[in-house]
Amino acid sequence: MHQYLIMSEYEVLWVIAGAVLVYCVLYILSYKRRHERYIKKAKKVLRRINEQNLSEGQILCYLRKIDPYVFEELVILGFAAKGYGFERNKRYSGDGGVDGRVFLDGKEYLLQCKRYSRYINLRHVEAFSEVCRKAGCEGYFIHTGKTGKGARDTVFMAGNVDIVSGNRLAHLFMDDYRTARV
Repeated sequence: MHQYLIMSEYEVLWVIAGAVLVYCVLYILSYKRRHERYIKKAKKVLRRINEQNLSEGQILCYLRKIDPYVFEELVILGFAAKGYGFERNKRYSGDGGVDGRVFLDGKEYLLQCKRYSRYINLRHVEAFSEVCRKAGCEGYFIHTGKTGKGARDTVFMAGNVDIVSGNRLAHLFMDDYRTARV
């Protein structure tokens, strides 16, 4: 005769609760490791940029090829190297349009980092400007692409976002980063 394991409703609930708990713990641990891995890769990118003495154009081409999350971490490292305090987001997606925060002289700046190869999306700039307005902060929209007139006009009109790209972006990561106006 086959014997069947019969569980009560309460035992089933305990098994499900235990499985959910194990899943949550494993998710948190894997997320923390992933975060640490992106930070480690960003440090390698920063070292490579400075050890190979890349030109501004070479830096921008290189940045367009790295992982978007590594790019976010690299931007935070660049600001940290310039003397800004910083706060990383707890997660990479679903971050409400803010990829991090930097602090200088008691002032908070929100960060939005985008890896583009072409012109930036005007809606992204508009959305970030609105996030900054609601937070009562200024922000840096940092990207690897090209800034069109519409984006420049949007930033000028809003007055709360500074676009960092091109040579300014490259200098954020170079040894002579202190000469860049960021």
